[in-house]
Amino acid sequence: MPQIDKFKASIVNTKTGTAFEEFKPNVNKENTRTECYVECQTGTEFKVVFGLDSRFEYTLQSFVARVILDGKPMAAKFLGQLDGKTIFESAVEGVHTSESRFVTFAFGDTLFTG
Repeated sequence: MPQIDKFKASIVNTKTGTAFEEFKPNVNKENTRTECYVECQTGTEFKVVFGLDSRFEYTLQSFVARVILDGKPMAAKFLGQLDGKTIFESAVEGVHTSESRFVTFAFGDTLFTG
C-alpha cells in the first residue's frame, strides 16, 4: 500500500513472500489512511504486513494498524515503542473465527453482477 511518512503496509503472497502489485493507490494524510486494490488470485493465501522504516527509531510515535476487508474490521497490530523495545514490523495472516479456530486469508472467487 502507499506509504505515509514512516509507515507502510503491503499485501503479500504467504507462500512466496512477494508483495502483490497495487492498483489505485490512495493516500489521505489528513486522516492517515491508505488504501489500494490488488488483483484477486483465487485460492492464493495472503497476509497483510505492516512496517516502519529506519527513521522511526528516533521518534516516540506509535501506530495501530487495522486490517479492514470488504468493509469489516478483521484485526489490528501495534507498531512503535513498547516497554523499551521498538516493534518495526508485524503481519496479519488471518483471523480467529472462534476461540479455537484460526483461518488464513485467501482470495475467493470474484463475482460480477449488474
